Amino acid sequence: MVGARDAAEAQLELARVQRVGVALIERIAAFGRFEKRKLFRSIRDETAWMALTCLGKRLGNIQPKSAIDPLPPMPEQEPQRTAEAVRRALPGLVRLTRYERRAAGRRDRAVRRLAKSDD
Repeated sequence: MVGARDAAEAQLELARVQRVGVALIERIAAFGRFEKRKLFRSIRDETAWMALTCLGKRLGNIQPKSAIDPLPPMPEQEPQRTAEAVRRALPGLVRLTRYERRAAGRRDRAVRRLAKSDD
């Protein structure tokens, strides 16, 4: 029954990876991005902004620069919002496919071993 247990564990892992992919798309659809938005171009700009805001003084002649957000706003209407969420999630989904293939391969090998032992 070890083969059946291996197949079941691999199937559970496969289902888990698929749920993670769906959750990634849902999170991006809800919040518009997976990672936190960068507010400043560099640490130096952030420090200059804090000095100007908190102390009221400039650090030399540095004018703090905000980061440019390359992502446009999320569409409001469906299905465009979901399509944009999937587009933004693609890099993460591509990385998840490696785990999905590995789990499917383990499941398939375990099922083949089970079929072979029944013969």
